[in-house]
Amino acid sequence: MIYNNKMIIAGNVVEIYTYEKAQRRGAHAYKSKISSDGGSLTNEEERKMKDEKNIRDAVRRTKQTLRRSINANAGNRNGEKDKFFTLTYAENMTNLEQGSKDFRSFIKRLNYKIYRKESGLKYVCVVEKQERGAVHYHVIFFNLPYIPVAELTDLWGHGYTSINAIDEVDNVGAYVVKYMTKTIEGDASGSAKEKGKKMYFSSRNLEKPTEVIADAEQIALMTPFVVYENSFENEFTGKVIYQQANLDRAQDKQE
Repeated sequence: MIYNNKMIIAGNVVEIYTYEKAQRRGAHAYKSKISSDGGSLTNEEERKMKDEKNIRDAVRRTKQTLRRSINANAGNRNGEKDKFFTLTYAENMTNLEQGSKDFRSFIKRLNYKIYRKESGLKYVCVVEKQERGAVHYHVIFFNLPYIPVAELTDLWGHGYTSINAIDEVDNVGAYVVKYMTKTIEGDASGSAKEKGKKMYFSSRNLEKPTEVIADAEQIALMTPFVVYENSFENEFTGKVIYQQANLDRAQDKQE
């Protein structure tokens, strides 16, 4: 399929891409040319530049995926307010493998408390590793009923829990992802210390963002709701206009 416009719908946030050059759905991803001057770069310099670009691309894709996944599930779509918790250790826990086991055990206990089974909760979790090496977990729950923080702390069993209010946030994905930048960059770098360690988790029952090949009329309907716009250009797409519409914010504007 050939198209010039597409929309990514994730809850109340709609991302709009308008391409100067027609795009093909399912086409193979292109490989950027690092050196275009006939090979003036050394092999080592070219490898380093490619590695750095791969890291930047991996960080961008991971943040984009998490932001869209969160927005697709946030906003009381499950009958409960979104709840954003931080789980920390009383001790200086630096073992990511053990921390991941502890987190999975916590989720199982919490599911059994609420649903009397191992699954049911909808959540996204990102591991944050502080400069001193200590790990803790940022978790956004989409369908967690009210439970006193003291009870959650007991279920966690390794230290402390705290909650961040996100009631007035209209782009929850962007709000939560800001906590993740250092963690995601460290994971993408593939350092020997972190390589192979899972730095974020999500439940399997989440709603997924929807990609729509849009026509000019559909794009025009979004115009009054656009809250952000930018553009970029490369040889494969030509100029691309990127717009982000926020339907919740748009409704506020209309009232």
